[in-house]
Amino acid sequence: MAKVFVLVCLLIASTFADPTSHFLENVFGFPETFYQNAATINNGGPSNGASYVCDAAHLQQSQDAFSSAIGIDGSLNWQNATSLYQAVDTYLSASIDNYLNTCKARKTFYQQMGATYVDCTNPLYLVSQLPAGSDVTPAFAYAAMWAQLDFICNAGLDIGIQSFKDVMAVYGTSQGQQCYTQFLLNAGNDPVNRCTYVDTYIHCIQEAYIAYASNRPNGWWVCERARVGFGMGCLNQRCTVLTT
Repeated sequence: MAKVFVLVCLLIASTFADPTSHFLENVFGFPETFYQNAATINNGGPSNGASYVCDAAHLQQSQDAFSSAIGIDGSLNWQNATSLYQAVDTYLSASIDNYLNTCKARKTFYQQMGATYVDCTNPLYLVSQLPAGSDVTPAFAYAAMWAQLDFICNAGLDIGIQSFKDVMAVYGTSQGQQCYTQFLLNAGNDPVNRCTYVDTYIHCIQEAYIAYASNRPNGWWVCERARVGFGMGCLNQRCTVLTT
């Protein structure tokens, strides 16, 4: 595996009136042990018995249909998932219409994958498909992308639409940037305690939202989105609705 797992994403713009923002936090460059920890601590194994059930050709076909539906580069798939995530993020954060269209395409992808969805988007399965010594970034970026899309398009959909500008802009605020900068530093230096730093981060970004936005209870959305993306395998983490 690669020495460093780098999940590359764009910054969130801080402009409230015209957000050109992106959901994922700033560039992450953790040591490999950070992601090994993420993969092994209570992370789900195969959902279909003793082995993973995923038809690679069907996954590619479903991914192609998703990419076509939102008008992004058809060459992007799980094997170059950091670029895929950037493209999806750029598209859906541009407008509420794009957000809703992405959710429509996500639903179609989920339905097309059927019972294989869980295994095909499991980072452990995807890592198993990489040649020995490969960078494991794509596996975790792909899993995080679908986990976060699942949230923002289901339980988080109403708030995502209602507070679209705020949830897009919070990451670009000074407090939001301080949250993920500290997360990057702490988790990169001490990956064994990854879950502790994830817990600190998800609540920090929620507090940044509360300080920034007028509809404070909707800060739950940014906490939960971060939790499902970064907190795989972390037990007893929870996001609650806060007003102060």
